[in-house]
Amino acid sequence: MGFLYSQLFITRPHPTKPFDGQTVIITGSNPGLGKEVARHIARLGVAKVILAVRNIKTREDAREDIITSVERASVELPKSITPFAITPDPGHKSQISINVICTYLLALLMLPQLKSSAQRYSIQPRLVIVSSEVHAIAKFPESTRTSNFAERYKTSKLLEVLINRDIAPKLENIGVILNMLNPGLCHSSLSQHSGGLLEVTKLFLARSTEVGSRSLVLAAQAGAESHGKHINDGKVGDGALSAFVRSEDGKRAGERVWGELKNILERAQHGVSKNL
Repeated sequence: MGFLYSQLFITRPHPTKPFDGQTVIITGSNPGLGKEVARHIARLGVAKVILAVRNIKTREDAREDIITSVERASVELPKSITPFAITPDPGHKSQISINVICTYLLALLMLPQLKSSAQRYSIQPRLVIVSSEVHAIAKFPESTRTSNFAERYKTSKLLEVLINRDIAPKLENIGVILNMLNPGLCHSSLSQHSGGLLEVTKLFLARSTEVGSRSLVLAAQAGAESHGKHINDGKVGDGALSAFVRSEDGKRAGERVWGELKNILERAQHGVSKNL
């Protein structure tokens, strides 16, 4: 019932607060939500927007689209990013590799700079992770089964939530805000491998990518009260998280998942876990 009410009756407000003097890096910003987030931020005013996208042509297209629609946009494309941080690891399922392994490797690689900026400029840099309500219905299928995009996506989102809740306390005293948000079901290219049922559901319930992107922008501007928290329908709190995630079993699972992920990240970039 909560999902239906949210999709049908709740619309996030337009972001109005500028990002003056800030640099914003958006990963996966060529299609859908990411590009609309970049467009919003450029419209509001920002020192620099960086599109961190693997596909060179699509990121160029996204840049031109944003610049064309926003007169004062300053959009840059990174010349290089640590390859593992933007390239799926062939040893893992693509959804786990992209949404979990690459996401947290890039986050840890950025932490030294974020810490430095926090101290030098007396600011609170933010790491914003895009979550989803589907974390609550992940089934954790055995790896020997045929890969299922929808199930892997749910699993990846549950892992993100568990990891965020485990590592957030480690960031409390360094001035970096880590939060996560649920944009809801939106029209995007995400479901192109998910089958017909989701497409039918989207037809009746999905938000536009522009409306969904507002949640990401608002999370990127949330204050210290959002640290380690989940943002749903514009509200900061953990009420929308599953009972498992909020339980002692969930806490132990988060500790175990982070321990395993840390080993994977160390194999990719030796010493990176010490950045936390």
